[in-house]
Amino acid sequence: MHLGNQIAPSLSEHMLVDTIDRFGRTPSSRVAVVLHLSRLRPPAPRPHHRRVARALLQDTAQRHDGQVFVLRNGDQVLICLPGVPGAGTVPRRILHDHPIIGSSTRLDPRALPPMLIRLMQIDAPDPTRLTSIFTLPADQSHLAAYAAARLAETVTPSSPEDEGFGPTAAANAIGRAIQAAPHAHRLHRQTGVMVSLSTMSGFRQLFAEYDMAGPGIAATGLPGSPPPVRDPFLLRHLAGALDQLLLQTIVNTVRRPGPFAPGNAAIRPRLHINLTLAGLGLPGFTALLERCRNARISLAVEVSLLDASADPDGFFRARDRLHRSGVDVVLDQITHLALAIAAPATLGADLYKLDWSPRLRTLDPHDHDGLRRSLAEMGLDRIVLLGANGEDALLWGLSHGIRRFQGRHVAIILAAERVLACPHSAGCSLAQCADRAAATDPEGRNGCLNLDLLDGITSPQAVPPDGLGQ
Repeated sequence: MHLGNQIAPSLSEHMLVDTIDRFGRTPSSRVAVVLHLSRLRPPAPRPHHRRVARALLQDTAQRHDGQVFVLRNGDQVLICLPGVPGAGTVPRRILHDHPIIGSSTRLDPRALPPMLIRLMQIDAPDPTRLTSIFTLPADQSHLAAYAAARLAETVTPSSPEDEGFGPTAAANAIGRAIQAAPHAHRLHRQTGVMVSLSTMSGFRQLFAEYDMAGPGIAATGLPGSPPPVRDPFLLRHLAGALDQLLLQTIVNTVRRPGPFAPGNAAIRPRLHINLTLAGLGLPGFTALLERCRNARISLAVEVSLLDASADPDGFFRARDRLHRSGVDVVLDQITHLALAIAAPATLGADLYKLDWSPRLRTLDPHDHDGLRRSLAEMGLDRIVLLGANGEDALLWGLSHGIRRFQGRHVAIILAAERVLACPHSAGCSLAQCADRAAATDPEGRNGCLNLDLLDGITSPQAVPPDGLGQ
C-alpha cells in the first residue's frame, strides 16, 4: 500500500496490536503499564529517558512473564502478569541492597507508575499524564484503542542523530578542543557564599570553585565542532578524561587569577575543584595537595552523586583518604528527584550541593515532606543551594533553612558589593564585574582596574566610601 509522505508503522506497533488481540481471544489476567514519553517536554524523549524506562520495564517484564514494546513516538508499553497483591508500594529506597540507595523488595508492576513519575516528572508538563495503567481483560477495549491510535500515527521515529545529544564522537572532539585551548581559557570560577550579617552584601565568601570549562562547552557546542553533547553519561566520561588537564592547569597557575596568586591567605576562600573518583589517584592531585599545603589554602573536592553511587565502596575509601589529608568532601549534582529515591546523607560528605529547580516550589505535600526529611538528614548547615540564579532560589532556600548558596544571582550581589567599594567602578556594570570575576583569562578580565578586589585578595569595606549601608 502506498503511504505517500506517511511513515509506516514499525514492527512494535503491529506486535502490540496483535498481542492485545490475542489476549482478547483468550482472556487472562494481565496488567499493562504505558509510559507516555511522548508527553515529555521537547526535545523528548531523550536517550536517558528511554534507557532508564526500558531498564525498569524490562526488569519487571522478566520477573512477571511480560513483554515490553517500544513505539515510534517514544512511548513504552509493558504487558505482564499482575504482581502479588499488597506488594504494589514503592519504598523510598529502590535499589536492592545498595549501600547508598538502600534495599527493596521485588517491584510490583502496579508500582511502576508512581516511580516513573518521580524519576521523570521534571521533564513532564503534567506528571499525572505521564503513565497509564490498564487491567486486562476489564480494560481490553481501552488498551486496544490506544494501540490502534499508535498504529495510525504518522510520526517519524527518533534517531541517534536528531535526539539532541550529539554523537559520541562529539565528546572526544570537544575534549580535544579544550586541550588545545590556551592555558588561561580552560578554567571557570564561581564563588559560594553563606548568609552573614557582618558584610554589606549580606553574604560571606566560603569557597572559590575552579572547574574545567568542558561540561559547559560540551552542552552548548563549539563553533565548527560536532553537535552539543547532553547525554549525562557522555558528560561524565568527558569530565573523567579532563581530570588530569584540570589538575595540571590549576597546579601550574602562578599568575593571577588563580588560587595560588600572591596575596593574604587568611582572607582567601577555600579552593573547590571537581574531580571523578578516578581523578583522585592521578599524580596531579598529589601535586595539588602539596601546593595547597605550601600556600596554606584549604582544599575541598567535589564528587558527583552519580559517580559516588556508581562506586560507593570506592567513594568511602576516597572520602576517608581525603579526610586524613585534611581535604573536605563535597557531594555534587544532587537533584530533588534523586532525593526521592536516594539517601545521599549516608555518604557522610562535608557539604551537599542541591541543584535548584523551579519545580521545588510546586512539589505536592508528599514529595515536599520527603524533601524536608532528606534536607534534615544531610543537615541544613551542610547544604549549598547550587544554581541560585535568581531571587526565587534564594527566597526558597532561606525559607527552608538553607544559608549557603552558589549561582549567578549570588555573583551579581557580590559584584554590587565590589562596585560600591571600588574607587574605579564608575564605568562598570554589575554584569561586567560578575563576568570578570568568573573569568580566568586576561581577555575576560580586561577593563578591571582593581584586580586585588576582583580576586578577593583584598576585602570590600564593610561601609563603602559614600556612606551607603549605614
